[in-house]
Amino acid sequence: SLFVVSKVMSQPFFYAAFVFLIQMTTLILLIMDQIPRDDMLIDNLPANVETIVRVTQFFCILIAVLTQEDLREALVLLNQGYNSENMQIAFEHSSQWKWWLSCVLRLLEGATGLLVTFVLIVVVDNVFDLLLNFTAMEFVSQLDNVAFFLATVGYFGSSTMEKSYAVNERTFRLEARGERNHLYHRFLLFAIMCIMYGLWGSIVQEQRSNELLCK
Repeated sequence: SLFVVSKVMSQPFFYAAFVFLIQMTTLILLIMDQIPRDDMLIDNLPANVETIVRVTQFFCILIAVLTQEDLREALVLLNQGYNSENMQIAFEHSSQWKWWLSCVLRLLEGATGLLVTFVLIVVVDNVFDLLLNFTAMEFVSQLDNVAFFLATVGYFGSSTMEKSYAVNERTFRLEARGERNHLYHRFLLFAIMCIMYGLWGSIVQEQRSNELLCK
């Protein structure tokens, strides 16, 4: 949000960029740790997984998709489109290119977070580590919300606090769209969930066929 409503090269703009870089760097480090340079993901998968772990993996994937706020909001905003009249009334420094930048970065962060979550879910062979990884990813995904709250209460300068407070307080009316458009982002979210379950199902099949024991 701060990307959209702030002047370029201003303190709130750089603060938003810094938070995004922190999140993306953390996600990249996590996935690099799970996939060594000379290996593939398949080489790091456990060969034997108990049924209780698979059940937990199933529900963790479902929860991960449904609670991935950045990805979900990005799809909603992209489907809604940029309303220059309403945005200019609410935020004088807003512009269309910054709105698109915010949506793309939010979509990138959400998709990367979901990918890392999936990797952390399938590389463990016990429920404790699975839930530990899942909880850690939920924390990383919420870093932007924590940073926004800290900015709102004045931890990172008065200008950042003013912009954050304005985003919290001001509202504008979204354009009415047809029911088909409202269902569009939900369909995409459902498609993402199906892809994740498809990948997970293929991994489970390899584990049950003992193919991973030979690697």
